[in-house]
Amino acid sequence: GQAVVSWLAEQPRAEWPTAVVCATDLLSLSVMSALHVQGIAVPGTLSVVGCDDVPLAGLAPVPLTTVRLPTDALAREVWRLLAAGMAEPPAGRLPRRVLIAPEWIERASVATVQPLATPLPPE
Repeated sequence: GQAVVSWLAEQPRAEWPTAVVCATDLLSLSVMSALHVQGIAVPGTLSVVGCDDVPLAGLAPVPLTTVRLPTDALAREVWRLLAAGMAEPPAGRLPRRVLIAPEWIERASVATVQPLATPLPPE
């Protein structure tokens, strides 16, 4: 968390991002703690988002917005693919792509996005 705050301190305020997205909720909670120590408001100045939906995420002083990974669905799909793979000869196995949608759990650590006063130019 402190590394994020140190990086922000090196940037002109006008170039700060509007949000920090972390790979885990625990890292996000560390970032929010470091921001709080420096007097940087979450979500007033920066939004923070994590990934995992650990129980502590909803209990933080500023409850953490997170992405919940559907572990039950992931486990079921892994077992299904393993069983199917064991039933096929190795030469007949083809790569498979499986998409399992995560769930957005919005809490208090994200601000409402305001529309831009000037639209972005087309790419």
